[in-house]
Amino acid sequence: MPKGTYCIIFKLKNKLTITVKSGKTYTLQRGTYVYVGSAWNSGGIESRVKRHLKRNKKKHWHLDFITTAKEFVAQKVITIPNRRVECNVASLLSTKYGGIEKFGCSDCNCFSHLFKITQKEITKVTNALQNLYNIEIYKPEAFREEQVGNKRDT
Repeated sequence: MPKGTYCIIFKLKNKLTITVKSGKTYTLQRGTYVYVGSAWNSGGIESRVKRHLKRNKKKHWHLDFITTAKEFVAQKVITIPNRRVECNVASLLSTKYGGIEKFGCSDCNCFSHLFKITQKEITKVTNALQNLYNIEIYKPEAFREEQVGNKRDT
């Protein structure tokens, strides 16, 4: 899988309070969220998303503090291969969903890279991204360490 931008759509089964490495505390309500990230390292999107979806890991990125929680349930992964559009996607989502202030965007000037949406809005978000970019959609299982090959979401 190439390098590029990705979105992880997930649910929190219950309210979750986390404190990230900087000491900032976030309280996230139960519900559905979209996280926007990018991966330009040698492992690309596949490596980064696999890491995010692992339960046991050293917490580095803001998202790691969510994905290691028992409340976290991944639903869908959208990739935008070979495109540096992380902040563009975050900006697009900010206009509709506001975002969780300063979450996942310590290396840019975005308001947020984490957005709370409703379960019904997953299709709207997916369609909006499809209209703008050449996206690929995956089930989270495609990124589990034990998986061989990718399973596309159809």
